[in-house]
Amino acid sequence: MNELMIIVEEMRFPNIKWNKEELKAQITEFREGYADAIIQNDEDYKAAKKDRAGINAVLKKISDQRIQVKKAVMKPYEVFEAELKDAQSDLEDIQKKIASTIKEYEDEQSEKKLNWIKDVFSRAIEGKDMDFLTLERIFDKKWMNKSTKEEDIEKAINARVDTIHNNLLWIAEEEDTTIRATARKQYEETLEFGAIVRLVADIKRRKEEEEKKAQEARDESRQNDLEAL
Repeated sequence: MNELMIIVEEMRFPNIKWNKEELKAQITEFREGYADAIIQNDEDYKAAKKDRAGINAVLKKISDQRIQVKKAVMKPYEVFEAELKDAQSDLEDIQKKIASTIKEYEDEQSEKKLNWIKDVFSRAIEGKDMDFLTLERIFDKKWMNKSTKEEDIEKAINARVDTIHNNLLWIAEEEDTTIRATARKQYEETLEFGAIVRLVADIKRRKEEEEKKAQEARDESRQNDLEAL
């Protein structure tokens, strides 16, 4: 397709000729005549009114001529502007069509990529007892970028799933069933493994303290029984 362009081949503005010098001379004459003018009688009064009427007529003529000349000068531009607007409207319609076509293609590619990511995720969690884990919980928006390679996405998904799976295996090694169930439940809800490690340690510490206190209480009770004999 040829490159679109606009070329203004000719642009000549009209050279307006009018009796500028003649009018300027008349204006000078009037200005000088009324520079220090004083109406002294009826004849001066009538002459002043006549001159004022003449100036008013010229002022109106100037206004009319300015409007008339401006319309004549602007006519070629108005035609040019209308033609440009038509071309602009046509191009904008084409632009919208192209934009719509591009978006349809991008949406189609995004859907294909997302379905592929879902397949990768499904394969990654298969057989790992991780039904609680959804793709949305580990999803990275940059995976949908056109510049992000599929191999990098697959590596990221597998790495994330493997990390979660290994954390679950660590939790499963806990011998205390209560601690194990509590840790598993909270990890499934948060995926915060560091918090789970601290939770397990804290539960064990509290249980040890409770057992120690219970043992001390038993020892004290036994000692009291011996002393009572």
